[in-house]
Amino acid sequence: LAVCLESLAQNSSKTEQYRIIVLYDDVKTITRIKLANVVKDYSNITIEFVEINKGMESITDRMENRLYSGVFTLTIYFRLFIAELFPEIDKGIYIDSDTVLTSDIAELFGTDVDGKMFGAVRDTFVAKDRVLSGYVQKAIGIDRDSYVNSGVLLMNMKKMREEHLSDKFIKLLDKYHFDSIAPDQDYINALCAGDIYYLDREWNVMPNKGGEYVDRPKLVHFNLFDKPWHYKDIPYEEYFWHYALRSGFYPELVRQQAEYTEEQKREDREKLDELL
Repeated sequence: LAVCLESLAQNSSKTEQYRIIVLYDDVKTITRIKLANVVKDYSNITIEFVEINKGMESITDRMENRLYSGVFTLTIYFRLFIAELFPEIDKGIYIDSDTVLTSDIAELFGTDVDGKMFGAVRDTFVAKDRVLSGYVQKAIGIDRDSYVNSGVLLMNMKKMREEHLSDKFIKLLDKYHFDSIAPDQDYINALCAGDIYYLDREWNVMPNKGGEYVDRPKLVHFNLFDKPWHYKDIPYEEYFWHYALRSGFYPELVRQQAEYTEEQKREDREKLDELL
């Protein structure tokens, strides 16, 4: 997140105002202070931290609610409740913390979603994989080329409230309990089919091996297991390390990569195989 914040700040425009809201669950005070320090010298950027766990008691730790890594975390569901949590905001951007910006995020904010609920980028990794694309078509019920990644969302929050998106999500989650690959992402694709504006792929470039290389990404999303702080030679890693230098966490990130064991890498491969 510190690297993401540093990249956002360095690419910000002095003529724009930026309000950053960090949604979190169980983050130490000292860590929040270090994160806030990343943008403290930018007078046009404000940052606030909002802890979320109340009102989400019905989302429990079941296998079908876990991430591809086998881990359960409430944080992946936060994006579905943002419109209700901030009723005074009609438009916003949600981005995962494992992202790096190379352009001004205000450009993305200025995109007209043409009345749709979300603006998002198609997930080409899923579309090209035979097993995953079959899952999208048979389990989620949409065309594989329509499936989007939820790590970057331009949100029409006014419409999310009007359509009662979070209520519909909770009802479906409580009723069906089906095993999903990416719980939040799959529900968004199922619930919002036909109500998504497709953003240019440069706004959510994912370094999946074998994928098509993008020369000038505007936002890089190190999704799945392709984390440059765990592995070397990850596509687009140069962007991450460029901003990591001034993130306040550079030594820790370098140490994490050096100490990532062969056993951990083997577990990553096994989890990816299990996902498929």
